[in-house]
Amino acid sequence: NEGRESTSRVFKLDSEGDAATAVNESAAIKLRNIRPSVPRGCKLIIIGSSTGGPAALQEILTKLPATFPYPILLVQHMPNTFTAVFAERLNQQ
Repeated sequence: NEGRESTSRVFKLDSEGDAATAVNESAAIKLRNIRPSVPRGCKLIIIGSSTGGPAALQEILTKLPATFPYPILLVQHMPNTFTAVFAERLNQQ
């Protein structure tokens, strides 16, 4: 590797996450300099689950008070055929 310049490439994933395209690095650097719009100290609960997740989520979510102060982001890996049933089950609790 002697004599070779170090190069880096920046890639952008498409909206499906399955194809990457090289992008202009100077444009990517500008993106890195954007300040987040969420203030520091912002609290957010994120839960990701797969097999066994629906039962665990039901256990957790039904124990939270209606006045729980923080937003909750749920990511549940499951087939499309189960999502409506899962949502209905959570609504009944």
